[in-house]
Amino acid sequence: MFSFNIDSVIYFYMFICVALLVFNVFYILRSQGKNRMMEKRVQYWKEMIGNALSSMEKEDSVSKEHSVMLERKLRRIDQLMAYHEALLPQIGNDTTRKYLDELHDTFQILAAGYAGRPAMERAFFAYVMSIYHPSSGREHDQLVELLLDFIRDATVYCRENVLQAIYVMGSSAAIESAFRLLSDEGIYHNSRLLSDGLMKFSGNKEELAWRLWNQRLQWSESIQIAIVQFATQTSDAFEAVFLKALWEPATTAEVRFAMIRYFQRHVYKEALPFFLSRAMDADQSGDGLAIPACAALASYPGEETIYALKHAIHSRNWYVRKNAAASLVELHAEEDCLKELKASPDRYAEEMLIYMMELKRPKGRSVNDYRS
Repeated sequence: MFSFNIDSVIYFYMFICVALLVFNVFYILRSQGKNRMMEKRVQYWKEMIGNALSSMEKEDSVSKEHSVMLERKLRRIDQLMAYHEALLPQIGNDTTRKYLDELHDTFQILAAGYAGRPAMERAFFAYVMSIYHPSSGREHDQLVELLLDFIRDATVYCRENVLQAIYVMGSSAAIESAFRLLSDEGIYHNSRLLSDGLMKFSGNKEELAWRLWNQRLQWSESIQIAIVQFATQTSDAFEAVFLKALWEPATTAEVRFAMIRYFQRHVYKEALPFFLSRAMDADQSGDGLAIPACAALASYPGEETIYALKHAIHSRNWYVRKNAAASLVELHAEEDCLKELKASPDRYAEEMLIYMMELKRPKGRSVNDYRS
């Protein structure tokens, strides 16, 4: 048995409390000191940037002294953070745009210096480049090549910031290189992040989508999905090639899912037979494509569609039933279908249709009204 001296316990507890109090006071004072130091740095850079912009209006170029100072000082992450905060309010100014273009080589030198830094520092430098993207539009840019090296052995934040910088720089060749690197290195990056990022591309989006799609066999599945999602937001010119790929067994299920969503948004009558076949074969195919197919059929009204959806609502798969019911409601065929389901022994199909009708029912109408 251990015996404790009550006074000792109290003294130890008081010591812990005092230690925590001292730590908090020290932390607050240190944070305030850091904040004051950052404010001084930001003010310093505001003056330096202001002088450089004023000089540019007269001499039409950035002075060598200013470039050298940036190369020397911005190697430190705290100075880069202050520089970023000072420059940010100037974004959108034509003079600032020219100032950044003039500093392309300077940022290139800085990128080489940040290449060996920890991932978070590389991530912040890439973020700064995504905001300012100096001298964008170059097809072969050493700065982009240096940023691509940041992707290796990086966190998802670092990769995403690098990709954001590459998108806004407007080089389709650079995006192609980035995707090849991700695929070759086996690096997974979320397809939604990729497709949303591609929408920020400053060049011709449809041309980029075709360029990437034509090389789809080089890319990993997540990148292929991203390209289809990007095309969905960009153009209806992919209908024929996507339909051909949709029928090909070599096309993976996840890519097919994305293509079906493309046809849900861009109606293409030639795609209807594929959706009908999947809805009618929901429990036999085993590939799960009946789920998005039933959702897509909401965009293809007609007797064949209604018939297929009425069949699919009896599926053993909950998601197939749900999407079939939702599409029937969307196509205003729910009342007739409900009458048929009341006479059938499948209460799960009836309940699913009532559930989807309940979600879209007019105000004041109860779900019990559909059961009567």
